[in-house]
Amino acid sequence: MADTNHWHIELLKPRRKAERRIVEVLAYIVGFIGIAESFNNKRTAE
Repeated sequence: MADTNHWHIELLKPRRKAERRIVEVLAYIVGFIGIAESFNNKRTAE
């Protein structure tokens, strides 16, 4: 029983790392889009 539990935890570790990576990439994309939007707004305002 303890062995299966251990394997479950071991399998979750890389998934958590991957999820964190995905969140970082999404945050980067959102920030990039936000900068691009503000840049376009400044250009159209001039």
